[in-house]
Amino acid sequence: MIQPKGIPPKLERPPASPAPEEAAAADGAEDGREAEDGGGSEGVEERGIGGAAGGASPGSGIGVEDAPAYPGAGWKRPEQAQRDCVQNSVRIPSGLRGFVSGPITVKFAIGADGAPSAFQLIGSVPDARIGGAIWQAIQSCRWIAGADAEGRPARLWVIMPIRFQAG
Repeated sequence: MIQPKGIPPKLERPPASPAPEEAAAADGAEDGREAEDGGGSEGVEERGIGGAAGGASPGSGIGVEDAPAYPGAGWKRPEQAQRDCVQNSVRIPSGLRGFVSGPITVKFAIGADGAPSAFQLIGSVPDARIGGAIWQAIQSCRWIAGADAEGRPARLWVIMPIRFQAG
């Protein structure tokens, strides 16, 4: 098992972030050192492990609580509002029609509001435009959000194979 470097022996909650006005006035050198990442966090949020219950503070981005989950026992999976909407909506560019054959599996999240996000191709495809056509089809369809075991709408992963026939 690979362990990340620099894990403190005891995890403690980081101090509360100052308000934006206070942060601007503090010039970032309160404790005499610069930020460890050199100023560019490259999409990594600075949060303690676990964080506060109830999610992230406003304006801080997506928290762990907002990450898509895989449906478990008793959960309701997201559904297409119209059966086979994605399969019927995929429009492969005419120059690529002979290159697509067999199944292509995709993974994406459906939010609690029914909006698709976080699209990924699973495996390889002969051309990136095929993935783009599938993503457009997914976005063009209306989705019914899934729910957790207690019936609350939840952001859930959907894994969908899409079968193409040659010709």
